[in-house]
Amino acid sequence: MKEWLPDGGWMMSVVTGIFWVYQGAVIGKQWSSGPEQADSLGWIDSPWAHVEHWHSALEDAGMLNAAMGLGYDQVLRGRFLYSVPEMRHVAYTDLKTITKDQKAAVKEWFGLTGSKVVFRHDNHYTMGLGDRYHLFDDD
Repeated sequence: MKEWLPDGGWMMSVVTGIFWVYQGAVIGKQWSSGPEQADSLGWIDSPWAHVEHWHSALEDAGMLNAAMGLGYDQVLRGRFLYSVPEMRHVAYTDLKTITKDQKAAVKEWFGLTGSKVVFRHDNHYTMGLGDRYHLFDDD
């Protein structure tokens, strides 16, 4: 996103963060920053870690009780970054598990419904088959 500054210049503000998809809802933590926050390769990332923010993200979403007993890594999760060289957002997640509708929900949650977002597979976020049943709300 670009924001017009009072001095007549443009400042780019981008959103990054971490997310989970649980029972049809996107849960996560967002971080806004600018290009000055890019690392040496041109990537902008959030400071959030899944393991540290799972419970607070659930609490923020009003889902703490619904996910009682689930670990942060037992739910589809991913990281949402921005590539300055590519000028686009990239979401790293488990491409074997995430659906087209879930991708759209993640984009919407980050406020990028009309934007191009590339989803890439990352083994770090791959779930075991035993954990995948938590993705469905089929009481």
